[in-house]
Amino acid sequence: DVPLADAQRAVRMVRSRAALDQIDPARVVFGGFSAGGQVAASLLTRFDTKVYASVDAADSLLARPDALAAIYPVVSMDPAIAHVVSREKLIGANPDAAREALYSPERNVRADQPPLWLLHAEDDDVVKVDNSVRLLPLAQCSLKALDKALRSLRDLTPLLKGPLVDTLADAVLADNKVQVAELELLRAVCSLVDCPVPPLPVGTGQRP
Repeated sequence: DVPLADAQRAVRMVRSRAALDQIDPARVVFGGFSAGGQVAASLLTRFDTKVYASVDAADSLLARPDALAAIYPVVSMDPAIAHVVSREKLIGANPDAAREALYSPERNVRADQPPLWLLHAEDDDVVKVDNSVRLLPLAQCSLKALDKALRSLRDLTPLLKGPLVDTLADAVLADNKVQVAELELLRAVCSLVDCPVPPLPVGTGQRP
């Protein structure tokens, strides 16, 4: 998990220096190319997995980036489409099914992951485009599920009838971000009903 640990630490270090570098800590973007794209895709779905011991105060900050770019990324550990060398170095020559699944980001998408930007050439003869093709629709489906849950709330409580739910759902589909105040309202409602909307980390869900 060293690559993921480095990625988490990098995001936290950037946030810890926000005041010094005069940047917005709620607008941190992470990106990676090829094998680095695997690191990025891992951070996409495992940003809150503890993979290293805390070093200093920076490690109390969120490791979830506010957006993520993966350019011709190595994603899947499925032998049918995996980059052979990357797969062996990351999970070994003979991994079990659980390990293969854990390190295949397309099998671990989640509704609270950062907005994702993918770039991959169809004729890439090193990292098969199937890696991005598999990840993209699954990432989109996680947002659509959240959109459906949000829109269903208007049928569950008069409080959320009208434009509020539509505004929230549109925001989710547009950029996977909603205001923290709106998230608090959603959490309150979802605590009362059977709603699969997970809480996004406060501090990374704000609009610029």
